[in-house]
Amino acid sequence: MRLRLHKHIVKVVKEKKDKRNRFKNVPYYIALTILLVIILFSFVYSLAHISGDGFLRGKEVIIGSPVFGEINNIYVKTGDKVYQNEIVAEIQNYTGGITYLHSPISGEVVDVFKRQFETVTRGASIITVADRSNQYILAFFNPRDYNHIKSGMVVSIHMSNGTVCKGIIENINPVIYPMSLSDDYYGDRKMFFSVKIIPYKKFSTDYPYNMRMKIYAKRW
Repeated sequence: MRLRLHKHIVKVVKEKKDKRNRFKNVPYYIALTILLVIILFSFVYSLAHISGDGFLRGKEVIIGSPVFGEINNIYVKTGDKVYQNEIVAEIQNYTGGITYLHSPISGEVVDVFKRQFETVTRGASIITVADRSNQYILAFFNPRDYNHIKSGMVVSIHMSNGTVCKGIIENINPVIYPMSLSDDYYGDRKMFFSVKIIPYKKFSTDYPYNMRMKIYAKRW
Protein backbone atom coordinates (compact mmCIF):
# COMPACT_ATOMS: atom_id res chain seq x y z
CA MET A 1 0.00 0.00 0.00
CA ARG A 2 2.74 2.42 0.97
CA LEU A 3 4.70 1.44 -2.12
CA ARG A 4 1.75 2.20 -4.41
CA LEU A 5 1.17 5.53 -2.64
CA HIS A 6 4.82 6.41 -3.02
CA LYS A 7 4.75 5.59 -6.74
CA HIS A 8 1.61 7.67 -7.15
CA ILE A 9 3.19 10.66 -5.39
CA VAL A 10 6.32 10.36 -7.51
CA LYS A 11 4.19 10.20 -10.67
CA VAL A 12 2.17 13.27 -9.70
CA VAL A 13 5.30 15.24 -8.82
CA LYS A 14 6.92 14.24 -12.11
CA GLU A 15 3.82 15.27 -14.09
CA LYS A 16 3.72 18.66 -12.37
CA LYS A 17 7.40 19.15 -13.01
CA ASP A 18 7.02 18.27 -16.70
CA LYS A 19 4.06 20.63 -16.94
CA ARG A 20 6.09 23.45 -15.37
CA ASN A 21 8.96 22.80 -17.77
CA ARG A 22 6.60 22.98 -20.73
CA PHE A 23 5.23 26.35 -19.61
CA LYS A 24 8.74 27.51 -18.80
CA ASN A 25 9.68 27.22 -22.49
CA VAL A 26 6.62 29.16 -23.72
CA PRO A 27 8.31 32.62 -23.62
CA TYR A 28 11.22 31.18 -25.60
CA TYR A 29 8.92 29.79 -28.29
CA ILE A 30 6.97 33.07 -28.43
CA ALA A 31 10.18 35.09 -28.84
CA LEU A 32 11.44 32.68 -31.51
CA THR A 33 8.14 32.93 -33.41
CA ILE A 34 8.23 36.76 -33.32
CA LEU A 35 11.82 36.74 -34.57
CA LEU A 36 10.96 34.44 -37.47
CA VAL A 37 7.97 36.62 -38.40
CA ILE A 38 10.20 39.73 -38.42
CA ILE A 39 12.80 37.99 -40.59
CA LEU A 40 10.12 36.78 -43.01
CA PHE A 41 8.53 40.24 -43.18
CA SER A 42 11.92 41.86 -43.85
CA PHE A 43 12.63 39.35 -46.64
CA VAL A 44 9.25 39.91 -48.32
CA TYR A 45 9.59 43.69 -47.90
CA SER A 46 13.03 43.65 -49.53
CA LEU A 47 11.63 41.76 -52.53
CA ALA A 48 8.81 44.27 -52.97
CA HIS A 49 10.86 47.43 -52.38
CA ILE A 50 13.96 49.17 -53.68
CA SER A 51 16.30 50.81 -51.20
CA GLY A 52 18.72 53.68 -51.66
CA ASP A 53 20.73 56.23 -49.70
CA GLY A 54 19.47 59.79 -49.44
CA PHE A 55 20.95 63.06 -48.23
CA LEU A 56 19.12 66.19 -47.11
CA ARG A 57 20.02 69.07 -49.40
CA GLY A 58 18.96 72.61 -50.31
CA LYS A 59 19.35 74.95 -53.25
CA GLU A 60 23.10 75.62 -53.36
CA VAL A 61 24.93 78.70 -54.56
CA ILE A 62 28.71 78.72 -54.95
CA ILE A 63 30.42 82.02 -54.23
CA GLY A 64 33.52 82.39 -56.39
CA SER A 65 36.37 84.85 -56.59
CA PRO A 66 35.91 87.56 -59.25
CA VAL A 67 39.61 88.46 -59.11
CA PHE A 68 43.11 87.03 -58.89
CA GLY A 69 44.52 87.65 -55.44
CA GLU A 70 45.01 86.49 -51.88
CA ILE A 71 42.35 85.82 -49.27
CA ASN A 72 42.68 88.32 -46.45
CA ASN A 73 39.88 86.85 -44.38
CA ILE A 74 36.97 84.46 -44.43
CA TYR A 75 34.27 85.57 -42.03
CA VAL A 76 32.18 82.39 -41.95
CA LYS A 77 32.62 78.69 -41.29
CA THR A 78 30.64 75.58 -42.17
CA GLY A 79 27.29 75.56 -40.40
CA ASP A 80 27.01 79.35 -40.02
CA LYS A 81 23.78 81.11 -40.98
CA VAL A 82 24.18 84.02 -43.39
CA TYR A 83 21.87 86.67 -44.80
CA GLN A 84 21.56 87.91 -48.34
CA ASN A 85 24.27 90.47 -49.21
CA GLU A 86 26.21 89.66 -46.01
CA ILE A 87 30.01 89.91 -46.43
CA VAL A 88 31.51 86.41 -46.19
CA ALA A 89 35.09 86.91 -47.38
CA GLU A 90 37.69 89.52 -48.26
CA ILE A 91 40.27 89.23 -51.05
CA GLN A 92 43.37 91.34 -51.64
CA ASN A 93 43.37 91.97 -55.37
CA TYR A 94 46.87 91.57 -56.88
CA THR A 95 46.13 94.44 -59.26
CA GLY A 96 45.31 96.65 -56.27
CA GLY A 97 42.37 97.16 -53.94
CA ILE A 98 40.17 94.98 -51.75
CA THR A 99 37.31 92.84 -53.05
CA TYR A 100 34.51 91.81 -50.69
CA LEU A 101 32.46 88.70 -51.39
CA HIS A 102 28.75 88.87 -50.49
CA SER A 103 26.31 86.00 -50.10
CA PRO A 104 23.71 86.22 -52.89
CA ILE A 105 21.12 84.41 -50.75
CA SER A 106 20.15 83.82 -47.14
CA GLY A 107 20.99 80.32 -45.98
CA GLU A 108 23.56 78.07 -44.35
CA VAL A 109 27.26 77.79 -45.17
CA VAL A 110 27.77 74.16 -46.20
CA ASP A 111 31.28 74.30 -47.69
CA VAL A 112 34.34 76.52 -47.30
CA PHE A 113 36.91 75.62 -49.95
CA LYS A 114 39.69 78.12 -49.21
CA ARG A 115 41.66 79.39 -46.21
CA GLN A 116 43.03 82.73 -45.09
CA PHE A 117 46.15 83.87 -47.03
CA GLU A 118 45.53 81.32 -49.76
CA THR A 119 46.00 82.46 -53.35
CA VAL A 120 42.93 82.31 -55.56
CA THR A 121 42.37 82.70 -59.27
CA ARG A 122 39.46 84.35 -60.99
CA GLY A 123 36.42 82.04 -60.76
CA ALA A 124 37.83 79.87 -57.96
CA SER A 125 35.15 78.47 -55.62
CA ILE A 126 35.38 79.99 -52.14
CA ILE A 127 32.16 79.20 -50.24
CA THR A 128 28.91 77.31 -50.84
CA VAL A 129 25.69 78.58 -49.28
CA ALA A 130 22.50 76.46 -49.26
CA ASP A 131 18.95 77.73 -49.01
CA ARG A 132 17.46 75.38 -46.41
CA SER A 133 13.92 76.60 -47.16
CA ASN A 134 14.21 75.06 -50.62
CA GLN A 135 14.71 71.48 -49.46
CA TYR A 136 15.06 68.29 -51.38
CA ILE A 137 16.68 64.88 -50.95
CA LEU A 138 19.44 63.73 -53.26
CA ALA A 139 19.15 59.94 -53.37
CA PHE A 140 21.31 57.27 -54.97
CA PHE A 141 20.20 53.84 -56.19
CA ASN A 142 21.84 50.78 -57.68
CA PRO A 143 21.80 50.76 -61.51
CA ARG A 144 19.98 47.41 -61.53
CA ASP A 145 16.93 49.24 -60.14
CA TYR A 146 16.94 51.96 -62.81
CA ASN A 147 13.94 50.58 -64.72
CA HIS A 148 11.89 50.39 -61.51
CA ILE A 149 12.29 54.08 -60.61
CA LYS A 150 9.93 56.59 -62.25
CA SER A 151 9.28 60.30 -61.85
CA GLY A 152 6.18 60.91 -59.73
CA MET A 153 6.71 57.80 -57.58
CA VAL A 154 5.98 58.15 -53.88
CA VAL A 155 8.83 56.96 -51.64
CA SER A 156 9.28 56.38 -47.91
CA ILE A 157 12.00 58.37 -46.16
CA HIS A 158 13.46 56.69 -43.07
CA MET A 159 15.68 58.83 -40.84
CA SER A 160 18.17 57.53 -38.30
CA ASN A 161 16.09 58.88 -35.38
CA GLY A 162 13.18 56.62 -36.38
CA THR A 163 11.10 59.28 -38.13
CA VAL A 164 9.39 58.11 -41.32
CA CYS A 165 7.82 60.43 -43.89
CA LYS A 166 6.84 60.47 -47.55
CA GLY A 167 8.22 62.22 -50.60
CA ILE A 168 7.85 62.21 -54.37
CA ILE A 169 10.50 61.69 -57.04
CA GLU A 170 10.76 64.91 -59.05
CA ASN A 171 13.38 63.89 -61.60
CA ILE A 172 15.94 61.22 -62.38
CA ASN A 173 19.51 61.66 -63.55
CA PRO A 174 19.97 58.90 -66.15
CA VAL A 175 23.78 58.98 -65.93
CA ILE A 176 25.34 56.01 -64.12
CA TYR A 177 28.25 57.19 -61.99
CA PRO A 178 31.28 55.23 -60.81
CA MET A 179 32.27 55.71 -57.18
CA SER A 180 35.62 55.58 -55.42
CA LEU A 181 35.81 52.69 -52.97
CA SER A 182 37.32 55.05 -50.38
CA ASP A 183 34.42 57.47 -50.61
CA ASP A 184 31.49 56.46 -48.39
CA TYR A 185 29.55 59.71 -48.89
CA TYR A 186 27.23 58.08 -51.39
CA GLY A 187 26.76 54.83 -49.52
CA ASP A 188 28.44 51.50 -50.08
CA ARG A 189 27.70 51.08 -53.80
CA LYS A 190 30.36 51.02 -56.51
CA MET A 191 27.98 52.43 -59.13
CA PHE A 192 24.83 54.50 -58.76
CA PHE A 193 22.35 56.84 -60.41
CA SER A 194 20.78 59.79 -58.64
CA VAL A 195 17.24 61.08 -58.18
CA LYS A 196 15.81 64.25 -56.69
CA ILE A 197 13.06 63.72 -54.11
CA ILE A 198 10.76 66.44 -52.77
CA PRO A 199 9.56 65.63 -49.23
CA TYR A 200 5.88 66.22 -48.52
CA LYS A 201 6.81 67.99 -45.30
CA LYS A 202 9.81 70.26 -44.75
CA PHE A 203 12.47 69.07 -42.35
CA SER A 204 13.45 71.21 -39.40
CA THR A 205 16.62 73.24 -39.94
CA ASP A 206 17.84 71.57 -36.75
CA TYR A 207 18.57 68.53 -38.89
CA PRO A 208 22.15 68.68 -40.17
CA TYR A 209 22.74 69.46 -43.81
CA ASN A 210 23.57 66.33 -45.81
CA MET A 211 21.95 64.19 -43.11
CA ARG A 212 21.91 60.62 -44.35
CA MET A 213 18.69 58.60 -44.55
CA LYS A 214 17.32 55.47 -46.18
CA ILE A 215 14.91 55.69 -49.11
CA TYR A 216 12.44 52.91 -49.97
CA ALA A 217 10.33 52.70 -53.12
CA LYS A 218 7.93 50.02 -54.29
CA ARG A 219 9.02 48.21 -57.43
CA TRP A 220 7.29 49.86 -60.38
